[in-house]
Amino acid sequence: MSIQIKGTNFLYEIDKKDLPDGFIASGTESFVFKGIKKSVGADGKSELLFSCVLKFKPKSKGRIDRFKNQELKIFEELQECRSVARIYDVVEDIGDEFELAIPETNMSIRNRKPSDPVEAEKVIPCFCVIEEYIDGWSLEQYCRRKCWGLEKFKNNRWVKFYDFTESEKEEVLKKYKDRKEFLRYQDKLLHFMQSLCGILMFISTSSKKKVLHLDIKPENIMVTRQSEELVLIDFGRSVFLPDGETFVYHELPNVHYDEAEDINSLFSHGTIGYAAPECYADAVESVFPFSQDGYEIGRMSIESDIFSFGATFWECMNIVELMTKNKLFADSPHDFYEKHLLRDEAYFDRDLSLECTGLFGGRYHLSLQNIISKCTKRRSEGYLESDNKYYYNDYNKLKNDIEEARDSVPTVKKSENKKIINTSVVVGGCIGIIVTLFLLSCLYKKLEYRSVTERWNEFVMKINTNGEQDLRYYSTKFDDLKEIALKRMELGNVTQKREICRESFGLLCKDNDISASEASFLVALADKFDNDRDKLTYVDKIMEYASIGQLLPIVADISKMGLSNGSLAYELAIAIYNIEEVTDYEYVEAYRLLQEYEGDSVYRNAIRQIAISLNNKSNITVAEIASETGETRTEVSKFLDKIENSR
Repeated sequence: MSIQIKGTNFLYEIDKKDLPDGFIASGTESFVFKGIKKSVGADGKSELLFSCVLKFKPKSKGRIDRFKNQELKIFEELQECRSVARIYDVVEDIGDEFELAIPETNMSIRNRKPSDPVEAEKVIPCFCVIEEYIDGWSLEQYCRRKCWGLEKFKNNRWVKFYDFTESEKEEVLKKYKDRKEFLRYQDKLLHFMQSLCGILMFISTSSKKKVLHLDIKPENIMVTRQSEELVLIDFGRSVFLPDGETFVYHELPNVHYDEAEDINSLFSHGTIGYAAPECYADAVESVFPFSQDGYEIGRMSIESDIFSFGATFWECMNIVELMTKNKLFADSPHDFYEKHLLRDEAYFDRDLSLECTGLFGGRYHLSLQNIISKCTKRRSEGYLESDNKYYYNDYNKLKNDIEEARDSVPTVKKSENKKIINTSVVVGGCIGIIVTLFLLSCLYKKLEYRSVTERWNEFVMKINTNGEQDLRYYSTKFDDLKEIALKRMELGNVTQKREICRESFGLLCKDNDISASEASFLVALADKFDNDRDKLTYVDKIMEYASIGQLLPIVADISKMGLSNGSLAYELAIAIYNIEEVTDYEYVEAYRLLQEYEGDSVYRNAIRQIAISLNNKSNITVAEIASETGETRTEVSKFLDKIENSR
């Protein structure tokens, strides 16, 4: 038997080098393995090797057709979004020689069932989808393993908290109770909430065919090692919103809730514990788990994804309490949710009361509690109405609340970070006292700047010496990078500040793509200049390389700079922001920008985003533009469509 698959242009095989059996996870209806993508030369020898993900899906004509007609088309629609994983190939026939054991089961994956009925019971026929490999963790793994160490890799397997030694358990709980560590985690989750909100906003409102994901959960959100950016994966339950509609209906068959859930009888369109109540299947010969007041079973909308957003971060915020105090959750969150949460009082209006190690209960900021509770609020009549203040009906409201939360929550002071405090220039306690007392003195600034610059140069040298291999170092030290650069900006003169910005930009934009978090960092650096001319220099660079999928949070950061002297890049950024955020904005101003600069290649992404944003407005907006310009509505719409569809 073989573990190699022949694709359209490449060979694929299981990569067992870094993971036991190459196994990554079992999804809602797929088995996921790490793979190697091989390019084969004319002589039959491998020429190039790339990492990939091999996702095996149970084979049937209905499932293959559904994948091709729905999931694959959704991936194709969202290919421009850097924050969505890409599909490389689909192999319907994985070959009769292929066989792959599914870890922790007695089942195996093959092309078709064998003729022997006994053997057939142990085989799952599958087709294979080859996806981009994201070097990082799922959000679940990030919280469990990287942040809190609730799972450890020992003896070629992941060991859970309940199998730790007593000293290992104490180490985890000590870290969790440390206020600084907790505040850092809270800040990280807020950053992730902001990023995911931006991604969902893009796929549901900015693409030509608007998409609902409908399976938001920690396992389907990847955190990259390089810069801890989020990437959304697994669009197996996703749907296109019909033109002009804000909802779709799902067609899950009725299920018996007193029986076990399996791949052919799923309880929900999505995953138990995260799916909104309207996404659950209707009951047959059993009781539906929730009260059905105020919503319609099967009617799925943006509100459904927002509910899953809240459930996802509710879990992340309670992860230590859930893992250390409930073995069932540590072993299987799915089984835990099915047993404990499928009832109104537990499933809705979620709070952070599990996180109860603080003096007065939970330690999370009240604003976070309010966001989670509002996302997961029990359905009632009118919850879909846009003026209902008790629910989130779009991502703008959610994004604004997250931004306000980030501004209001406490953080660890930079001066408390021992990695950033410069001790190399302190010779003895007396000099330390002098430095503290005369912080603003010229002597201190020169010495401090020199020392921080040396730290920066060491950082950059490690990356440049080892090339791509050391991107892992860069990703784990990204916060250090920001702190060092900002410290240099505080201490440097104008010439030094320009050099710092040039170096930072060069380091962050090696892939000619600036993400929202990278842009936020560069904006913070640019804001350290005293004059708008220098600030605009880096606004221009940010907008030139801004990721199309993250333009909205990027322009939100730029708009906060409040610059008086504009450049084209700044005008485009403000136009995008005003279209999205300012209710009394004169849209014709943005339209005239498009008319004047439609052929500009430098800021093509920004120009196209303006057209997308205007197109997403109501027909009244088109009518207003037509009235101001003297064009017909048809002419305005065709012009916007032309720019939106340009590449």
